[in-house]
Amino acid sequence: LAALGGAVVVSIAIWSVIGPLAPHWGARAGGSRGNRHASPARLAVGRAASSSPSSGAVTTPFGASFAGRVTTQQADGSGRVTIRIDGAMHGGTADHLEIYLRGLPLEDGGVEMEQSRVRMGTTTPLYQGEIVGLRGSDLVASLRSTTRRLRLVISLRLGGDGFVSGTVHGTGTPA
Repeated sequence: LAALGGAVVVSIAIWSVIGPLAPHWGARAGGSRGNRHASPARLAVGRAASSSPSSGAVTTPFGASFAGRVTTQQADGSGRVTIRIDGAMHGGTADHLEIYLRGLPLEDGGVEMEQSRVRMGTTTPLYQGEIVGLRGSDLVASLRSTTRRLRLVISLRLGGDGFVSGTVHGTGTPA
């Protein structure tokens, strides 16, 4: 049983590295196209981008609606859980957004964040970063591409069956 348990843990670790933790996983797993049917009425929030610059970078500032799914992995040996929020933005950008939060579970179902990772991309170059502010279902993320920095303010609302929706507001500066 111990060997089987160890093999399962190693298999999950390998799958995570080549799967969800690999670059562009969201795009390969369906990206914004894979989530179109899960999104409610598409609202543009704030100022929508009329066109992207020739570099492919997202036009800022932008406001977009967000629709996706939230999943929670069971606690590992140290008691920590990983929450994954994965979905698509519509409006000011049509990019895919992936958020990982890892830490100790809280009684209300949240997590005391110890680590985070945020990825945004599909129609624009890949932006990567982390959560720099967390208060309930409101998050602030700092992201970077090779040419730009983005600050995202993300407000989420949990629905039934793991559905999550909300808004994303982004501002940017050269890297």
